[in-house]
Amino acid sequence: MENIYLGSQLFINKTDTPDMVRNWVRQMDENGLKIIRLFMIWEQLEPYEGQWDFTVYDACFNEAEKLNMLIVPTLLAVSPPGWMRLTKQVQATADLDDLNYWENIALPYVNRIVTRYKDSPALHSWILWNEPARWLVDGPHSIIAYRKFLKELYLNDINLLNKRYYKRYLSFDEVTWNDGGSSVGSFMERVDMLHFVSDNQKEKIADLAAEVKKIDVNHMVHINTTAVGENCLISGQSIWKQAEVVDFIGCSAHPPFLSRRFPADRVHQSQAYFADLMKSSTPHKDKLFWVTELQGGHSLFCSPVWSYPSPSDIRLWVWEGIASGARAVVFWCLNGRNYGIECVGEYALLNLRGKPSKRLLEAKKISEFLNTHRDIFDAASPIDGQISILYADDLAWALDWVQGNGEDHNNPRNKHMGADAASGAYLMCSDLGLTVNMVNEKILLSDEWQKNTRVLIIPSTTAMEEEYLDAIDKFAQNGGTVIADGMFAMKDSHGLLVDYHEKLNKIFGMYVDEAGGMVNEFEVKPKSGNSFPGWFMKLTAEISTGKSIAEFEDGETAAISNTYGKGTAVRILTLLFQRYLTKPTNEALEFFKTILPVEAFNEEIILENTSFNLRLRRLAHPDGELLFLLNKGDEATAEFKSNAVGTLSELGGTSRELKENDKFTIKTNADSATIFLWKRR
Repeated sequence: MENIYLGSQLFINKTDTPDMVRNWVRQMDENGLKIIRLFMIWEQLEPYEGQWDFTVYDACFNEAEKLNMLIVPTLLAVSPPGWMRLTKQVQATADLDDLNYWENIALPYVNRIVTRYKDSPALHSWILWNEPARWLVDGPHSIIAYRKFLKELYLNDINLLNKRYYKRYLSFDEVTWNDGGSSVGSFMERVDMLHFVSDNQKEKIADLAAEVKKIDVNHMVHINTTAVGENCLISGQSIWKQAEVVDFIGCSAHPPFLSRRFPADRVHQSQAYFADLMKSSTPHKDKLFWVTELQGGHSLFCSPVWSYPSPSDIRLWVWEGIASGARAVVFWCLNGRNYGIECVGEYALLNLRGKPSKRLLEAKKISEFLNTHRDIFDAASPIDGQISILYADDLAWALDWVQGNGEDHNNPRNKHMGADAASGAYLMCSDLGLTVNMVNEKILLSDEWQKNTRVLIIPSTTAMEEEYLDAIDKFAQNGGTVIADGMFAMKDSHGLLVDYHEKLNKIFGMYVDEAGGMVNEFEVKPKSGNSFPGWFMKLTAEISTGKSIAEFEDGETAAISNTYGKGTAVRILTLLFQRYLTKPTNEALEFFKTILPVEAFNEEIILENTSFNLRLRRLAHPDGELLFLLNKGDEATAEFKSNAVGTLSELGGTSRELKENDKFTIKTNADSATIFLWKRR
């Protein structure tokens, strides 16, 4: 397993000199930032056609080599220099479907960069594309690529396409973009367009990876995904698709941009969610992943909402990533840009006088702590949780985007509804101190994911294909617990109503008769416990073999539990998970806890007063576990119980011997991270 390091982007401005860059590299080393992320800005490297200048970038590599630091270049093949007149700014994306540009201009840029630096002792790996995004482009090259995609999708049979589409085509060469049109008739075309964009992006990432590997087989390739807490199909992002063509993945995690769908007091949990998504989706055999961009300084002008992180924010955000298993947390950015909207020190870890800020000094403390206990941290690895949450970005979320209304998370019908529900399910598990995995629909078809999974949560997944439903059936029959809410499996992924009534009845012991809604929030009354509000959806059910475990305030069934094979299936007839993201309540959390199997809580060390502010997170360790007590709040007393015999040692602190059923307390400071090594006996 790789070492755990902190790092930062070093942003080279157009006017920066080699001496300035060497000085910044030394400042990074002095402050414990061992990984340098470096944009290979084409505009600077080839300022005029055919005139390449690597002087400033060579200075960065040479200084890093002297200091035994690591460099991760980000290739910008998608963003050509201004003299080509193909884009309007330095990081804009060109028309990647123009094969002349892509094959004869962009990929040769990759070849040149990789050839120059592949043998540097400082080189760690290559980032193929910063925050990959592809948008539908109404141009001649993209429509050719789209028609090629449809030919493959519909087996080169135009009749298969015409069975789904409203407009009848004589050949694939006639197909045009669908501009939206009626909410009744255009779902299938628009869904295909979204899937084209994600497939097209995956294809371009694969091309970049192949070009690098042609020249450099010794270094890994990866990407940093972005906005993973949202429905990103409109920009071509499907996490598991991208993961198929790289060695590992990471993510951008800037709160003012990417945590806006979360309540303001849960930004720290959004950081954990982003990292756990990377842990779950990375293709690397050791679950290698990074937090590749983390906000390092203020964001007053260049983000949708202004943000000024404190040292304690930096502390908790970094530890949330490491507690998920990230092997690197990389800040954006050491230094600021000297032009444009980011030119007043936006995001920078250095202050406006070029000195270390309090945030950088906090990062330095974390780095020193990691170094002091390096053997322990480097031996730790991510844990497979007993709970898996379906992240249906390539199954149901295209339909969400097409049929959704706006992006306001307070609107239950918004375009991110499935993504919001997945986030809400994650927060419920997080609030209960549970370790989770995220899975996509294709993973359901494998047997591997079931080995450690006891619970599968399916949040607000309206669209479902039969093969995935059969896999869910198998999981429940074999002893798993399935929990689904909302209008589960009512349509296929193209928006067609499907008749899964008998299959769903087998699993959940009930039929849905009416898909109704509520004008105001409707109380849900569990058979035991306190009432909580339902939201938007109020389905009407006929129970067969299941048992009602909650009712709406009018007496109709609100939730059903069914014993199925060796397992259990729970169906909730309103929006539980999406609602918890927007307005979490203790009553809803209590109900969720009652439908989980008790085995899900059987950890060796348990935090008994867990909450969204006080949480215990864990990594696997050869001796037992590495435990992270994270307190995002005032000074608090953590109440623990031991379910095993062993030694609990605070890193840098005291140890205590524990027996089974021992109870003890630990006082924790405000906004703190306390790390323990649990050695079981």
